[in-house]
Amino acid sequence: MEHTASSKDSVYRWNRLHPEKEMPLNVISVKGRLAEAPIHSHDFEELLLVVNGTACYSSPAGQSQLEPGDVYLIHPGQEHGFSNSKHLVVYNVLWAPDELRFDFGCVRRLPGYRALFQREDDPSGKSGFGQHTRLDREQLDKAKFLIEQIHEELNSRQEGYRTAIYSLLGVLFITICRQPADPEKASHSGPQNIARVIRYMEKHYAKPLNRTNLAHIANMSGATFFRHFRKATGSSPMEYLQTLRLNQAEGLLRTTVLPLSDISIRCGFCDCNYFITYFRKRYGITPLRYRKLFSEPMQP
Repeated sequence: MEHTASSKDSVYRWNRLHPEKEMPLNVISVKGRLAEAPIHSHDFEELLLVVNGTACYSSPAGQSQLEPGDVYLIHPGQEHGFSNSKHLVVYNVLWAPDELRFDFGCVRRLPGYRALFQREDDPSGKSGFGQHTRLDREQLDKAKFLIEQIHEELNSRQEGYRTAIYSLLGVLFITICRQPADPEKASHSGPQNIARVIRYMEKHYAKPLNRTNLAHIANMSGATFFRHFRKATGSSPMEYLQTLRLNQAEGLLRTTVLPLSDISIRCGFCDCNYFITYFRKRYGITPLRYRKLFSEPMQP
């Protein structure tokens, strides 16, 4: 898909998006339809973090699906655009490359530095997707917090705010660059990633998990995670999770006198009625009937 940024409106200028004159850096948050934009370029660096939702990201190289945890570094002159957003929230860190004096130092030795920061220009002169990596849920939360702190420092402009911003920026870059150097390769190392997710599910089955949470833990897109999980286990992620929860519920029904409401909460079912309905669907009897048939004598 070919696009050009020939009109003046298609080039975003640093001096229009940069209210802070003493610090060559800005942070903005964009939500929903406001995050959509036709193909454009800009004369500054842009670090884009997808916090929530999805969208289609387009460039002359093609299209990619944005998901929470995606990080893109978009260089000056690279053409890109966003469309078909669904609950999209993105954080953007923008800076003037010739003015921001940041010593990458040890960041260059981290595995993700080359993938994100070392630009490899296309010999044809076309701008592709830019550098990309994907953060897991824990790293996404940390990166989100750091960007919010940078934004707060920019707004407050208290004594020492520039030093604080450089420090926060360093921690942000380190957090991102500790990711694998090849996120696509890492996301397709299926068995190890699925095993990590299963261990997490076994430990945290009572938490309100969903496929998006689990895909982040696997460092995969939602579709890739679903495919690898079903191949490894023979069931979907949520079917597997519900089986774990029911196994725990069985044990509690047999060995305790806890009320069903407590068991449903302990096992991750958000509603007692749902727990009863799901249990009966799986085993053909109600939890109370199961307890009566299979309960063990309580130890004195």
